[in-house]
Amino acid sequence: MKRFYSALVIGCLIFGVSTAQEHSDVEVAIEDGAVEVHERVAEGEFGSELNDANTTDDPGFAPEGAEDTPATTTFVGGQQLAFETINLGNSGLNFWYWDGTGTPSFGASPHDLNIRREVAGTVIGSIDLSDGNGGFTMFAANADGFFDEHLDFTLDATTPDEGVYVFGLTLSSPNATPAVDPSEPVFFVMASQGLDEDIHEAAVDYVAANLVPEPSAGISALIAAGLVIAGIRRRR
Repeated sequence: MKRFYSALVIGCLIFGVSTAQEHSDVEVAIEDGAVEVHERVAEGEFGSELNDANTTDDPGFAPEGAEDTPATTTFVGGQQLAFETINLGNSGLNFWYWDGTGTPSFGASPHDLNIRREVAGTVIGSIDLSDGNGGFTMFAANADGFFDEHLDFTLDATTPDEGVYVFGLTLSSPNATPAVDPSEPVFFVMASQGLDEDIHEAAVDYVAANLVPEPSAGISALIAAGLVIAGIRRRR
């Protein structure tokens, strides 16, 4: 993929902030009648741990307060956590890619992403982003309201293109009583195996600056313009 620059760079330079994070689980809570996720940018790396180069099961999901002493959780036993995928900004895309050259400039991903949950050899839910947006109920908290669960994120390439991949999820609790609203979007910034950490963190900063909170009309216009330019370059 050829190196390219787009109007997205302007948004990054004007609104850039530093949000370097560790690769940790997404912490979830039930607060004020809604699912809450206080850190809305999560990081992962394909090929991490014992995964193949096109797969990762990080980050996972855990209740906020599980590491406190004494541990606390706002979930109750049997309470479910589900997700829905979303479009990113006003781009009309649910999966972004940047090859890591220059400053962050995202376009359509060269690969599709499958999100899957398997328990005891049985697939309980699976969605391919190439089929559009959707989701499924991932799991339920144990009797004490705790969970530490992971999905499998798999690119449809044995050796994926080097770079950074971005998608977003909203989290919900379908059987909560009383009913609660879904979370604000959580954005997953995933690096290809062995990608330079500085490139990964630049992408994290970009997503935090331009997608959290939801982009303004001006930023959305920059995103749309950048994706059009990216598409033109990719076709060439």
